Amino acid sequence: MADLSLEVVFTSSNESKLHRYQALAFPEVWFWQEGVFSLYHLRSHGYEKIDQSEILPDLDINLLSRCLLIASRVEAVK
Repeated sequence: MADLSLEVVFTSSNESKLHRYQALAFPEVWFWQEGVFSLYHLRSHGYEKIDQSEILPDLDINLLSRCLLIASRVEAVK
């Protein structure tokens, strides 16, 4: 079973997709669109938007976003 789903959005974001992930019981879903992450965690009533991953609580999501936008791999690793 997967703990996390990451969807890279190239067209319009559609949070209604969350019901599909809920049917598959993904505890956490991340959407990456235009350099920004939107994170959702599954609760008893459905997905709730969160600011910090509960699956990876030590991950600095803002730092990850900035690194992903750096064109040079070497610079991103630094």
